[in-house]
Amino acid sequence: MIKNTSRLFKCILLIMSVLHVSKANAQEISVSSFQLLENDLTANTYGTMQKDHNGEVAALIKIPTTVQGFTFDGGMVGIVKTEQHVGEIWVYVPHGIKRISIFHQQLGYLRDYYFPIPIDKARTYEMKVVTAQVQTITNVTVQQQFVVFQVQPTDASVEINDEILIVNEQGMATKRLPYGRYNYRVSSPNYHTQAGVLEVTAENKAMIQVSLKPNFGWIELNAAEEYHGAYVYLDGERIGLVPLITEALKSGKHSLRIMKPSYKVLETEALVSDNDTTQIDVSLDSNMAAITLLAADEECEIWVDDELKGKGSCVVRLEVGEYKAEVRKPSHQSASVLVKVTGNEAQSITLPQPVALYGSLEVMSMPFGASVYLDDAPVGETPLLLNNILVGSHQVRLESAGYASLEKTIEVAHSQTASLNVSMEKGNSKAKIEKPKKEEPKPEPQKEEPKKEAPKKPELKKEKPASEAKLPTFMAYAGAGVQVMPKIMISTQAGAYFKGVNVEYNYSFEPSFETQKYDLRAGYGLKMGKSFMLTPQVGYGALAGFDDYGVYRNLHKGILAACRVQMNFGNNFSAAVSPSYHLAIGEVALNASIMFNLPLAK
Repeated sequence: MIKNTSRLFKCILLIMSVLHVSKANAQEISVSSFQLLENDLTANTYGTMQKDHNGEVAALIKIPTTVQGFTFDGGMVGIVKTEQHVGEIWVYVPHGIKRISIFHQQLGYLRDYYFPIPIDKARTYEMKVVTAQVQTITNVTVQQQFVVFQVQPTDASVEINDEILIVNEQGMATKRLPYGRYNYRVSSPNYHTQAGVLEVTAENKAMIQVSLKPNFGWIELNAAEEYHGAYVYLDGERIGLVPLITEALKSGKHSLRIMKPSYKVLETEALVSDNDTTQIDVSLDSNMAAITLLAADEECEIWVDDELKGKGSCVVRLEVGEYKAEVRKPSHQSASVLVKVTGNEAQSITLPQPVALYGSLEVMSMPFGASVYLDDAPVGETPLLLNNILVGSHQVRLESAGYASLEKTIEVAHSQTASLNVSMEKGNSKAKIEKPKKEEPKPEPQKEEPKKEAPKKPELKKEKPASEAKLPTFMAYAGAGVQVMPKIMISTQAGAYFKGVNVEYNYSFEPSFETQKYDLRAGYGLKMGKSFMLTPQVGYGALAGFDDYGVYRNLHKGILAACRVQMNFGNNFSAAVSPSYHLAIGEVALNASIMFNLPLAK
């Protein structure tokens, strides 16, 4: 019994010794340092970047070692991926992981190593691991070497195997790379891209100098002084005025458009070469034509688009287009013509003659018989009525033996009568002058051809609108004509106007006197311009004739409506047309007559 107990105790001691040795061997793996690699972008670079189970960029822990066979455990969050690289192991872990366990078949394990710093996503860290048998990390990676770029321009972009390097203000970029061959590319806006292959070896760092060739040039526009100030458009965008030198332009063809008033538009193409200035001499063709404008006499003013160009005749230079050429002359109605300029060919244009505007002047004096001078020219004795006086200001002077002479300025308006009534005083004292007044116009005088008489004053007074024209205070008229519908009859009329109110009697008959018509009408006259008058009328009329029994009597009586239209030929003659409608018989009639007018009061 004692012997068996001794054997059991020896087995227990042997088992405890084995466990103690195993435990000692397992704890020989340790971490000598753990740090963040600030400038290492491996975890956040396309091609070496990994994502965790949540789709977020994983963190990367690099373990420098030449020993293989390590396994890693991240606990509940797990390990994303483990990669064996030359001289080191890459362990991708989710961000926020707190601890990691390391296992090796021969070297033992390290359980639940808690990270001394937070683990952020897309960041790269370095963990140095050592064991009792071998230190698995070295301080220098002898299988890598630096690559240094020196580039011009200094803002160029440098790429190695599609990885972009950071270029400092001096145009330098560096990168530590494992040994091998790499493709590089250097590019910059407005420069030609340069690409090549570099080789990284252990001997020396690779130094690469790149000066990109410009892919741009300039355009310089020169011109004679007469073309200075022309607008310059480059590729449809306005950039300045001639002369100029453009900013740097991309090499190749560019469109130019140069514009200046009075010149034709110049459109051309300019070829810009690398790092060169293209010289262009600008020459523009005139877009103006010499137009000679001729007026009737030297007193005529010539205006083009309401701008005075000269008197009598002038030469103007006009661009292609349409212009209004106008001739103005005092006391005349201006005349205009449309001038069309289609090219730069010279033209000579005779302008129409302005039409003279006339009025009338009535001069009365006490005593009668005073000599009247109009603009220093004798024109007669008072009482005096002068027609065909050019509109505008005129000087009127009256002289009579034993009386002081009298001089007055008076305005004559178109188609109106200006009146001057004055009492002259004896001796050298000043005469008493009544204020000139304008009378209401008399019936329109017969139109006469305008006289080519030069006015004395350059002032031109506007004609009153037709709506302001007035009728004579009292005018009687009589006339005869024909009724043209519904059947032919001889017609007579007689009537009068008093302050516009019209009263008219009409009598019409057939040549056989079988039928007669007569009516009395009342209306109101409206002056329509210089020569026309419109008179709406109402009245009462009757139709007399033989009835079915052969008795001559009034067949119809009733109210009628009419409208009298009169056109004056002169002071005393006019033509009248009077359409009418008899309500009692439903008959429309039309009378046409020649009238004699007799104004009895102004």
